[in-house]
This record gives sequence, structure tokens and C-alpha cells, in this order.
Amino acid sequence: AITRHIYYSPVTQGEREIYVYTPPQYDPKKEYPVLYLMGGSGELPSNWMYDGRVNFIMDNLLAEGKSTPMIIAIINNQVVHRNHPKHAELTFDVMARELREVIVPFVDCHYNTIATPHGRALSGLSMGGRHTMFSGLERSLDLFANFGVLSAGDAEPAKSMPVFMSTPDVNDKIDYLFVGQGSEEQSRS
Repeated sequence: AITRHIYYSPVTQGEREIYVYTPPQYDPKKEYPVLYLMGGSGELPSNWMYDGRVNFIMDNLLAEGKSTPMIIAIINNQVVHRNHPKHAELTFDVMARELREVIVPFVDCHYNTIATPHGRALSGLSMGGRHTMFSGLERSLDLFANFGVLSAGDAEPAKSMPVFMSTPDVNDKIDYLFVGQGSEEQSRS
């Protein structure tokens, strides 16, 4: 099932939407891991359902025994209008705050989640991948331990993510990290 929620965000100072997928035979008394999923620039969270078919993909993976039942929170990461003159400068800080102050608490309040970094994953495509890098890996290792960066890699992470790259025990904080850059991921090791 997918449920659409409308909530007020004090971070963005407006109403926002989030879609939440729950697996078949969802048991509200059982704790579930949560994948927080974000789209690319200009995409709405509904694109993951209507175009990406994330709910059907997950249902099929579960039916085939290839995945663990989880909640998928499909979030609207359009937190600063992309025509704003300071979009790139502001968006990562605003998204990090939106995750920390609004989205994760909202999901933890409305669903029975594994409310630890090890029970949370953050992933996104294109701009959502950039948000995963700069709002997640760089600013939120205390919230998430699993990351998927899809088609948004960075050739100079030491410059763009200095906190993440200089954290001495960073490997102990991350359970899973996937960075996919299309055909380039096959040729690099």
C-alpha cells in the first residue's frame, strides 16, 4: 500500500507531501527498516510510483524472497526552487534540516520503524543522489547508516564532502554505501 501524507514543515514554512509504501502484510506492531527515497531535480515524489513503479518493484522483490520487508518513504526533496539564485548554496542545508527536524520524526511517529541509523537508508537519483551525499553522508551520519547515490557521483569528494572524508571512524558508521554512475560504474574499481 502507498499512503499520501500532507504535513506542515516549519523548515520550508509550507505544506509538503510524502508518500509512504508499506509492504504486503504490513504489521503495525512490528518494527521495519525505512528507505528514504528522493528524486531528481524537478521530480515529484509521485514519480517514483507512477513512472518508477517502486511499489511494484518492491512487491516483486519481496515475493521472490530477494528483499527484506521495509517501509519506503518517498520524500519531496524540492526544498529550494531550482530557479532560486542560491539554489545550490541553500538546498543541501535545508534538506538536511528537513530530514532531521521533520521527515524522519514524522515517519518514526506514524509508523513502527527501526529508529536507529542502522534501520535507515537514504537514497536518491540525480539531485536526490546529491542530497544523499551532501545532506546525508556529509551531515547526517547520526541518522542514517545506509546510502545509495544514483547517477550523482562526485569526482572530488575530498573537496565537496570534507567532514565525511575526514571522519576517522567513518567505516564504522556505514553499513552499506552504493554509488552508481551509469556505465562508468562498470569500468572503475
